[in-house]
Amino acid sequence: MAERPSKLLKNLVSFHEPQDYFKLLDKHVYPFLDNLPPNQMDSLMAILTVASNEYKGIGLIRYEPRSESITKRLKALLAHIKSDWHSGYETQVQCHSYSTAVQVMQIFGSAGRNDGHDSWRNR
Repeated sequence: MAERPSKLLKNLVSFHEPQDYFKLLDKHVYPFLDNLPPNQMDSLMAILTVASNEYKGIGLIRYEPRSESITKRLKALLAHIKSDWHSGYETQVQCHSYSTAVQVMQIFGSAGRNDGHDSWRNR
């Protein structure tokens, strides 16, 4: 049995650059498809319409520019983290420790007391 057209097309894709593959399609496949009998043309159009609708929103995403933008921001963030991680870590620990101390004092501390033991509130 002869090879199927789909297998030959897949082989063409894997052995050629994209622009060369599109030239082959333009020269050999598209003219054939455009000259199909009407019933086959209708079937093919129905299939292509369904396929087109499945990927309708993908072009709206603009993947390449967004990917480049996100990658650029991530690299900048990584560079910032690598250049100043010591003080960032220390600041984060201090903020977290102070916040925890305030919460503990609020829960267990000077509830109802006003004898000067709540000086932590004045910081």
